[in-house]
Amino acid sequence: MTQPVLDIQQLHLSFPGFNGDVHALNNVSLKINRGEIVGLVGESGSGKSVTAMLIMRLLPTGSYCVHRGHISLLGEDALNAREKQLRQWRGARVAMIFQEPMTALNPTRRIGLQMMDVIRHHQPKSRREARAKAIALLEEMQIPDAVEVMSRYPFELSGGMRQRVMIALAFSCEPQLIIADEPTTALDVTVQLQVLRLLKHKARASGTAVLFISHDMAVVSQLCDSVYVMYAGSVIESGRDGRRYPSSPASVYHWFAAMRTGTWNTAPAITRYSGDGTKPHPFA
Repeated sequence: MTQPVLDIQQLHLSFPGFNGDVHALNNVSLKINRGEIVGLVGESGSGKSVTAMLIMRLLPTGSYCVHRGHISLLGEDALNAREKQLRQWRGARVAMIFQEPMTALNPTRRIGLQMMDVIRHHQPKSRREARAKAIALLEEMQIPDAVEVMSRYPFELSGGMRQRVMIALAFSCEPQLIIADEPTTALDVTVQLQVLRLLKHKARASGTAVLFISHDMAVVSQLCDSVYVMYAGSVIESGRDGRRYPSSPASVYHWFAAMRTGTWNTAPAITRYSGDGTKPHPFA
């Protein structure tokens, strides 16, 4: 059996709060195989970004408590990895595309230098080789005048261009997994579609697995092979055949309620998670 790129099992995480612990993740389990594009969808505050940040180990040390569960990245324990090991993994094994590239890119350094630094940190390449690879990646992202863009600062590019740079940067060291945390939310619809097509094409061509995080079910249904739905820190449903899912988070929850009560007979094949339909409380 092929080893999954990412395997999360029964993860339970909380943050300390004034009124007690806030249970941000409750028995979260998900799996991604090589080459799969998997959607993680849910409303704001459902735990999507916390899951992503924990996979990358970017949550501040001491700010959270993992009560149980594990995260396996290519068969290795990601929760207990040391900082030196994490620095080797980030970029080379797992990379992240953030929602707002202006906060992820260094505003004081040119695009080309940032890309070359990342490439040379993880791969034994000369400056000339790293530069050539960076230009090739930008051209793959259909960025016109890629050589000129290499000399620009992030603020000199449009939002769509910056996000294409972020995708190129994420793929630059050929990771096995890319986490895309709402990468097109700030873009207009036309640019959003272009960016999603580029992301999907590059992932398919390279065999890279993608965890695509979004609150937009319509986007997820077009892009992803399978989907996990989060609500109040829990994965409440998972399934394939995203084309038959509804088009908004509100209708997702309504649709799941209809399925549980047997009032909708055309539901796609899904895995149903236990629950009595009541809203879980984060302090419980």
